[in-house]
Amino acid sequence: MPSTSFEFKLKDDFNQVYYLPDPRPYYAGLKPSDYRMPGLIAKAIAALSVRRHPGRTLKVLDFACGFGAIGACLRRGLRMRELYDYYGAVEWSHTEPTRLHRQDADWYAHRDHQSANVELIGVDVAPHAVAYAEAMGLVDQGLVLDLTSGDSAVDHADLLAGVDLVAESDGVGRIQHLAFGAKLASGARLWFLMSPRPDVDWTALNKVWDTFWYHAEVIAQTRYRRTLGVDETQDVSRRAAALGLSEAQTFREGYIAVPLTLMRPSTAEPDRVLRDWFDADELDRD
Repeated sequence: MPSTSFEFKLKDDFNQVYYLPDPRPYYAGLKPSDYRMPGLIAKAIAALSVRRHPGRTLKVLDFACGFGAIGACLRRGLRMRELYDYYGAVEWSHTEPTRLHRQDADWYAHRDHQSANVELIGVDVAPHAVAYAEAMGLVDQGLVLDLTSGDSAVDHADLLAGVDLVAESDGVGRIQHLAFGAKLASGARLWFLMSPRPDVDWTALNKVWDTFWYHAEVIAQTRYRRTLGVDETQDVSRRAAALGLSEAQTFREGYIAVPLTLMRPSTAEPDRVLRDWFDADELDRD
């Protein structure tokens, strides 16, 4: 019986649990790493809804939404450590997902509802994760889509047409040039909230930003998560070094270091849309 003692060692372990019908093995595997980005992304979305769109709904596409962690933090005022504790309290079984999901729905229903005026659309390739996020009310609408496929983007052009902001919290931003390049070429001026990892080659995406005159605003330098063991530490260090980054640029206090970044069109907007709204040290303590 799978249980909450699951611990990620390799990328294959992550892929194994990401497609399961219950989030407990996923959160159990991530807990030792103290993966923190969904909570930080949620804070930035809430601030942006006030800063950029006061008085109206901010429509956000949660790119690779998984089981809805950003929505849980944004809509229920939760922190990632609370999600780790909750999902780690009960062992998961293939035979009891319905009972556990009823329990989860009740738990979320009794959490404080946050007032951010945000419509959250969750998109992912993992059908169980999307269905769970939607059933728990962590996203307004969940779609099982691979937006890197041209057909999917065309089929849901009406959905993308109304999106103000694309948010991603787990390093998949490196494929955003495939998912949104055509949309930007058509004249759309989406904003993007990203956490670019130091061990990922962002060349293709940076070319998109340059092509469409996007401005990068680093909101805060923060800690992404701890590595999942010595092997991953060495892999991250090696890949980052190949991209010209030092150990000090790659790691921070034992965590992978990332700049929480807002990408937006270079227009007459103020130079700092969000950076002045945060105490970077306070944000990083989340």
